[in-house]
Amino acid sequence: MRLLLCALLLGGILVSCGMEPSLDSPVTINYDRCVGSSCRVCERVCPYDAIHFYGPEDKPMLDPDKCTQCGICVRECPYQAITGRPQ
Repeated sequence: MRLLLCALLLGGILVSCGMEPSLDSPVTINYDRCVGSSCRVCERVCPYDAIHFYGPEDKPMLDPDKCTQCGICVRECPYQAITGRPQ
């Protein structure tokens, strides 16, 4: 199983990103597929305010403290850049 995971600390928010979900972070963002702030569907559809856009590349950041792994962002992403296992 090929995993590509990373962790980024930005403004005190721990963000997980990668190609496949891990046990630590069931929801992951593939930044190669994400088009960034020109889309923002994930940010708009998240009912828990867990996704925001930050940084110089203006890519989505997931707040694991707010994310409930409901799967709405996974279903709604038009670029299939978000993967995960709804809880």
